[in-house]
Amino acid sequence: MLPALVAGNGCGGSGSGGVIVASVAGRSVRKPLLDHWMAVELAADGGAVARRAAMRRHVLGLLISWEWTLGEARESGVRVGDAEVAKQLALSQADLQGGMTYEWFPGEHHLERYLASSKATTADKLWVLRLGMLAARLAQRRVAVAASVIARARIVAYYRRHKGRFVVGERRDIRAIMNRSRAGVLEAKRELQGGVSFA
Repeated sequence: MLPALVAGNGCGGSGSGGVIVASVAGRSVRKPLLDHWMAVELAADGGAVARRAAMRRHVLGLLISWEWTLGEARESGVRVGDAEVAKQLALSQADLQGGMTYEWFPGEHHLERYLASSKATTADKLWVLRLGMLAARLAQRRVAVAASVIARARIVAYYRRHKGRFVVGERRDIRAIMNRSRAGVLEAKRELQGGVSFA
């Protein structure tokens, strides 16, 4: 899927949804959606309005990437059920309230700021989690597809040829100071700490 992207305030819009700020593969991202997520981002960022232009670009980038993820998920047939997302929200919020940082799926820690935001509604939190879970499943799918292309025999042969890179033999690096008296050992230790060569 190739994205058609138009960003900016004066892009025009159709219908009552507001001005189109971006278009991703024929799907529009409208200004009210951008404004909503700007408010959520401002709340999650502690209200740092000084960087508003940078934040706007960041939020617009998020909305575009979310559309891209949704499109890829539709094309690939990857889905996340409503019950699954609701269960994930309960788990994630319990972790946040308990002060834990357990990651239930890859990349979840990036979503904590939205899950803890006062401006994010339950629907927003469910939306962000759904997108995070879709992205994780799409990544797993890409890895599985890539793994299916490479024959197991080729992988085994590669590791056998490069065994030295992956296997480190057992070894011990020990320097011992041996003396019959404790005082002699402590004296030798002081000398070593003072810079005298071990040899």
